[in-house]
Amino acid sequence: MDHAVASGLFLFRYSTFWFWIAKRSGFKGSFAVFKDDGYPKGDVVCACFAAGAHNIIGVHAQDIDPLVFDKNPLLYLGVLCDELQKWDRFPAGERHLVDLISFEKYCTDSERISVEGGWDGNEVILRFEEEELASGIKKALTRLDSVENFIKINPASPDADAVESEESTQEANAPPTPTPPPTE
Repeated sequence: MDHAVASGLFLFRYSTFWFWIAKRSGFKGSFAVFKDDGYPKGDVVCACFAAGAHNIIGVHAQDIDPLVFDKNPLLYLGVLCDELQKWDRFPAGERHLVDLISFEKYCTDSERISVEGGWDGNEVILRFEEEELASGIKKALTRLDSVENFIKINPASPDADAVESEESTQEANAPPTPTPPPTE
């Protein structure tokens, strides 16, 4: 069974069991907050769906439009987190157990990733030493609409941008190269 579907079902089972305990106790004590429609059924269902579908969107449903954050934020963030968390995470499945070399293709050590930006800012940058891994993550994130509003993967460094800008300025300000006279 797909890990996402199993996670969604397990979360649903746990959540409904929790509600059953709260109801059975008469919504007393720590369960009092759930009395009189205080149990967020709609949020629980959305969270279970997001957990269950985060791996299916894109893996088994290639023909659907990219997810839009405003339409389903929990699912969007679930997919985003699942795709970004490639470090120190072993690939699952028999195919990967037999072929341990695939670890390098699908995962990287956390020491080879740098995260830039602050929690109080609106820009988070992930830099991967392996361009192949960064390319794979960028490709996987195509199932999300406007992902660049949340994260940037291996953008050119500020130093590289400055060098490129300086080179462009020098080329623009360079004197024109004389054209040789035509030969007959």
